[in-house]
Amino acid sequence: MPNNSSNDSSPLVPKNSHRFSATSHQAKILLAAGAIIVLVVITIISIISVTHSKKSSDSNSPSDKTIESEISEPTSSAPEYIDLQPVIDEWINSLDNSQIEVGLVIYDLDNHQIAASYQPDKVFNIASIYKLFYVYSGYQLIDSDIINEDEYFVTTSDYRAGNYTFSECLDLAIRESYNGCADPMRADNTLSQYAETFITELELNNTTDLGLYSTASDLTKLLIHVWQHSDLSDQSWQKLSDSMLYQPPTTIDSETVYNWRQGLPSGFSDQVSIYDKVGWAWDGEKWSVYADVSILEFSTKNRHYTAAILTIDLSDTAVLTTLSEKIESAISTS
Repeated sequence: MPNNSSNDSSPLVPKNSHRFSATSHQAKILLAAGAIIVLVVITIISIISVTHSKKSSDSNSPSDKTIESEISEPTSSAPEYIDLQPVIDEWINSLDNSQIEVGLVIYDLDNHQIAASYQPDKVFNIASIYKLFYVYSGYQLIDSDIINEDEYFVTTSDYRAGNYTFSECLDLAIRESYNGCADPMRADNTLSQYAETFITELELNNTTDLGLYSTASDLTKLLIHVWQHSDLSDQSWQKLSDSMLYQPPTTIDSETVYNWRQGLPSGFSDQVSIYDKVGWAWDGEKWSVYADVSILEFSTKNRHYTAAILTIDLSDTAVLTTLSEKIESAISTS
């Protein structure tokens, strides 16, 4: 660009204007006209600038916020937030922490914030809870017409020996947990890839080994997504929620009965709906792994929570019963 600085400082009246008065008069007229033109230009620029600024401001209006930012704000109808941290602290202090390890998050779905936590980012083996990743992504595959829900999937030889469709296996993997469907799912490369993609999309950065290891924080994100289920059809959501809500004990043989809801769900009254998935490993003396993740609906209080509790070396699930009793008591009396 040429340098016009010399022109900016030059007088508008010729240097010899003192010799000719007419020329001087004309110069004054030109000077006044020039000043008016400059003033008009400045005014136009100012108007354009203000208009542009207003448009920029309007682009940041609430209507342009992302869904994620909107979802972080409680609605005006949300019940008053309850701080459950004192309840959790009291329960943690009652445990023999030299024998048991715990990771926990209680999340208030109505107010969109954590109600209590303890070691939320500690990584645990979560046992059969990993099946939630496969089952949820499995229903997505059905809804996308990638897999036919009625197609044959596996023949089992366990206590439920028989032929099972893909949809039947999705149900059993949650409702009864221990069955011959889950291992074939995990061994299927395509299903594992979809489960891993689901984990990645949820940004569960501390969840590894196809969901076998995770944290209470990551599982809380999963539960929030399950509760919203915006990417599932109504039919798939009805099937998934039913398998999480109704889980009768399973008789394996004449001496073995599995009670899937002996942990966290066992301490809540029938006034609370508990959508649950459990994972455990029993070593003959204690639960080397006991994990529970739940969506809790307190219908009479119009409150909704998620609960994720992960433990190592739990000697008795009765302590989980006590925990859920304390949680319900705190919510009911608030």
